[in-house]
Amino acid sequence: MPEFSFRHWPAWSIWLAIFLFPVFAAGAKGGASYPFAWLVLMGFVYGWRSWPDLAAWERRLFAGFGMLFVAVLVSFLIGDDMREGARRMEKYATFLFVLPAYLAVRRFVREPGRPFLAGLLLAPLGALGFGLGWDFSHVVAVMTLRERLLGFYDTIILGNIAGLMTMFLLAAVLLFAERWRALLGGGVLVLLGLLVVAAAASRNGLLFIPIGMAVVFGLLYRHVNRRHGIVLAGALLFLIGLVAMSPGNVVVARVSAAISHLTDDKAKGDFNVGSRFEMWRDSLTMWSEAPVFGVGVGDFERETERLVAEGRSGSTVVFGHAHSIYFDALATTGTMGFAAMLWFAFGRPFRIGWSAWRSAATPWQTFYAVGIMLSVVGFLVFGLTEAWFSRNPMVRTYLMCLLIMMAGLAGGQGAADRSQRPA
Repeated sequence: MPEFSFRHWPAWSIWLAIFLFPVFAAGAKGGASYPFAWLVLMGFVYGWRSWPDLAAWERRLFAGFGMLFVAVLVSFLIGDDMREGARRMEKYATFLFVLPAYLAVRRFVREPGRPFLAGLLLAPLGALGFGLGWDFSHVVAVMTLRERLLGFYDTIILGNIAGLMTMFLLAAVLLFAERWRALLGGGVLVLLGLLVVAAAASRNGLLFIPIGMAVVFGLLYRHVNRRHGIVLAGALLFLIGLVAMSPGNVVVARVSAAISHLTDDKAKGDFNVGSRFEMWRDSLTMWSEAPVFGVGVGDFERETERLVAEGRSGSTVVFGHAHSIYFDALATTGTMGFAAMLWFAFGRPFRIGWSAWRSAATPWQTFYAVGIMLSVVGFLVFGLTEAWFSRNPMVRTYLMCLLIMMAGLAGGQGAADRSQRPA
């Protein structure tokens, strides 16, 4: 923790931004944007002195983000709808602004995991408060899953990000909670986070929970002991029992709605799972017509309208994206943009986390490595049926998670052996 004095206000402000990020990311409008913007500003002013300290693997990571932007920029330049394309390019440009934000954290916070972990302890409470719109009169109905959290900002973001923060918290409990009191307190917070995800009932948030648990327990199996098993098994059994014994709850309702959308042609609308399949078929058609660079960033809606007019599409709704980062990238940026997204945005960060996990010598190194891989896996899952590259809060949340974990690996206790970091 930085020394408390006016002279150290940049360090304190960055520490505070990292602390507040997990508290507000899931529910507040701009919850991830404000801390990210502050880190970018501090990086432009103070962070450049840290550039010579970056290791080769760090520089290659940010060079890869730059190459992702260039690959998408080419598709933007060949597109027709420049206004919509420019709006989409703004999200990809965020991958460039993560560098000054990262440099600010590298310079002023040796162990960013500490303020982040402190914020994680409040994250389930913050997500619940924002999900209720700070009207706690419905808290009992929500916690028993009889009523759905609507979200102060967006239900999808609430469920997805609350799920990711809960998995971070679960990893921290396994790594750092040694006494019964800490373990029980952590178990209660994890259960609360899981209840928030279940009550938000976002489709990808619900899907991510079992996948995230598999990642956490698979990577941290050596840290799991009898106490962990008792507390966490009790929390999971309570949650499963709550869902199973209440057939009319929001989770069952969401699953039933998804099934009906798949089987009932009359169930239409933006949130229809079946309509997404039509968008994805249209995406493959667009990709087949422009396989290298795609139809152009921002042109998805225009091209869908063209396919509908030609009688080559079964879509009943016309949207500005494909409701999937994978199909959207194929359609609008082609094979080049799709490959750049998979490798530079996800593949290389995951490789860094995997290599760091294999060589981790301290619990903090392990936490940062697992955090990187959880972030990548989480946002890969979120992108299955949502084009989150078109949502600033999701893009900035992803990059905030990466920069905190990467900076932790590079500095403080995470820098015990930089020579073993991936090239």
